[in-house]
Amino acid sequence: MKRNDLFFYFFLFFIFLIHAFLLLNLNFFPYPEIFIYTYLTKIGLLPYAQIMDQHFPGLFFFPVNFATIGFDTVEDYRFLQILLVFFNHVLIYLIGKKIFVSVKKVFFVNLLYLIWQPFFEGYVLWIDSFVVPLFLLSFLLLVNARNKIFYFLAGLVLGIAIVFKQVVAPLVILIWLYLLKTSNEKKDVFWFSLGAFLPGFLMCLYFIHIEVWQDFWYWTVIFNLTVFAELGRKYPSPGEFIKSLMVFGFAFFAPFVLCFRNKLGKEIFLVFVFMIGSLFFAYARFDYVHFQPALPFALMLLVYTFNLILVKKIIFVYLAISLIVVFSSLRFVFGNKVYFFTDHEMTLSKSVRKYALPNEPIFAMATTPHIYYLTNTRPAGNVFVFHFDWFMRIAEDKILDGIKTENPKVILRDSSAEVSGRNLVEYMPRIQEYINSRYTVVDKIGAVDILVPNENSN
Repeated sequence: MKRNDLFFYFFLFFIFLIHAFLLLNLNFFPYPEIFIYTYLTKIGLLPYAQIMDQHFPGLFFFPVNFATIGFDTVEDYRFLQILLVFFNHVLIYLIGKKIFVSVKKVFFVNLLYLIWQPFFEGYVLWIDSFVVPLFLLSFLLLVNARNKIFYFLAGLVLGIAIVFKQVVAPLVILIWLYLLKTSNEKKDVFWFSLGAFLPGFLMCLYFIHIEVWQDFWYWTVIFNLTVFAELGRKYPSPGEFIKSLMVFGFAFFAPFVLCFRNKLGKEIFLVFVFMIGSLFFAYARFDYVHFQPALPFALMLLVYTFNLILVKKIIFVYLAISLIVVFSSLRFVFGNKVYFFTDHEMTLSKSVRKYALPNEPIFAMATTPHIYYLTNTRPAGNVFVFHFDWFMRIAEDKILDGIKTENPKVILRDSSAEVSGRNLVEYMPRIQEYINSRYTVVDKIGAVDILVPNENSN
C-alpha cells in the first residue's frame, strides 16, 4: 500500500469519525414503524391483512426482518444508523475515485456529505436511510460494469431497494432508458432488468403464498394512488424550499452546462439520472429525510459545478454559508433525546402494565403506536394501523370490529393528537362512540387518557 493511499484512507476515516460524533450528539429519531412492524410480524400478525400499511415490506414484514436478525432496541438501531453512514462514505469515496480526476474532489464530496447529511434529517432513521447505500452500490457497479454480472448485480441491488420502497421504480425505469441509449450490448439491459425484477417477483410470490396478495395490492398501490394522494401530501414551506435549493438547485447547473457544451459524459449523466430518480422520494411528502437517497449524487454534481466555475473564493463562500445554514438548523436537535422513547412513553408503558399482562389485548388511540412493542402486548383483534386520517377513513370499521371482538384490557387515548393540523380522533367517530359507552377514564398522563372497561360492560 502506498503512503498516499494510507493517508487518504486515514483522512476518509477521520471525516467519518467527525460525522459519527456529530450524529451521536444529535437527538435520535427512529420512526416507530421500525419497532412496531417488526414486533407485530414476529408475534404472528399478517402484513397488510392485519398490519395495514402503504409501504413495501423492506425488512419489516418478512419472517427474516430487523428484529429476527438482531436489531430490536434503540441502541441496535443507533449502531445501524452509524454503520449506514460509514458505508455511505466508503461508497462515495469509491465512486469519486472513478468519476473524478482529482482525489481532492473525492474528499470534497465526502466533506460536503458530512456537512449536509445531518441537515437533511440525518439523525432520522427511516426507510430512506436504508436505501442510500443500495443506490450508491448500484451506481458503483454500473460505473465499473465490465460484463453481465455487473449489470445483473446492479439491477439486483436496485430490486432489493424496490422491496424497501416502491418509489424506487421511477429510478429503475430511468436507468433502464439510460442503458438502452448508452449500452453497446443490449444484453446488458436484459441482465440489469432481470436483476431488478427478481426481488419484487419473489416478494409477490411470498405474499401470494401467505394469502395476503389482495391486501398488499390495495394498500401499496390502490390506496397510494387514491386516498393517500388526496390526503397525505405535504408541501414545503418557502424556507424549506430555499434551503434545499442550496444543494439541489446548484446540482442542476453542471449537467445543463455540460450538455450545452456537448461535453456531458456517460458517468456524469448517470450521476444526474440517479439524482433525478431519487428525488421521487420527496414527491408525495416534502420531508428532508426523503432527500437522503438523492443527496450523495447531488453533492457529486455540486463538486462538478464548482469545477466549472473555477473561482476558489466562491467555494469558500459556499462552505461558509452552508455551515451557517446547517448549524443554525441543527442547534434545535442537539442533545441525547430519543424520540418516541422519552419519559412520557416509559410512564405510559408502566401504566399499561398495571392492567394488562404480556400478550393481552390493548388499544392505543391516536397515541404511542409502538406501545405494544414497549409492553409486549398486542392490538385488540390482532389488527393494527397508524391512526392517520388517511388510514382511518378506510380502516376504522376493521379496527372497531377488532375492539368489539376482543375488548382490550386498557385503552390509551390522546384526544388532542393532530397531524398536519387535523385532529386524529375526529376521524374515528365510531370508535370514539364505542369507547365512551364502554370504558371509563381512570388516569391521565400528559394529554393521554387511560381507560379501562366499565364494570357493566361485556
